[in-house]
Amino acid sequence: MFSTYEGAKKFAKRLNRKLTDYYISLPLNRCQTATAIACGFQSWHELRNTGIDSGLSVASERFAIRLTDALPEPCRRPTNYWLSDEKFEWLSDDEMNPAFGFWCEFVVSYLMGMYAVHRKHTALVRIGSGQGQRLRESLLGYALMNGVDTENLPMLDAATLALKFPGHLYNFVNSDDLNHKKFDREFARLIDAGIFSWEADENGRGILTVFPPSPTILIDHLKRSREMKAEDDRRMEALFNEEHPEIRAQ
Repeated sequence: MFSTYEGAKKFAKRLNRKLTDYYISLPLNRCQTATAIACGFQSWHELRNTGIDSGLSVASERFAIRLTDALPEPCRRPTNYWLSDEKFEWLSDDEMNPAFGFWCEFVVSYLMGMYAVHRKHTALVRIGSGQGQRLRESLLGYALMNGVDTENLPMLDAATLALKFPGHLYNFVNSDDLNHKKFDREFARLIDAGIFSWEADENGRGILTVFPPSPTILIDHLKRSREMKAEDDRRMEALFNEEHPEIRAQ
């Protein structure tokens, strides 16, 4: 893997860049800390002061396990993919945009999950939350489900699980909602509640950040969804094998 401090520095930078290529944002210092832990140190400071050129040997498999365990959950699958020789089948499709493909592989489940947990856990957008509920739910739903531009894909913040959408407000808000007489009030309520954050320049272009109710709630939802899908896959495989024993026997 590497055997010097300089090698560790280069690896951490490569990890940081590769996660960015997959539309996942993690600060370089977090990548450095994960690299140090993967090498058997408590911190990047300890790695830098101790040095790793004194005979320390890290088996690649053990290194990968330590590394992914030290990273936030959204970084684990893409990091394992990067460290492996695996290549997604769709990469051989000339018509597939690789950037969009990686975003779909590693980020889209967080977007879909965020919409689901907000509708279940966020009082401000639930039915019965009072005047303006339909507009608030529409603003949230449209931003998440229709605000994705394949040329400017939203980044996932690995620490907060927030999604950052670049563009103008009209990219994330449908025209009816944008022209609604209560748009300013309800948009501000979503910001005050910590669901939205909006920062724009003088030309009106900015970043719309959409936060989950909490990272824990979103992660738990995704884990349950994956477990249910795995169980469904097992049932389908068992049913297929029962109906086609001749194929199973081959």
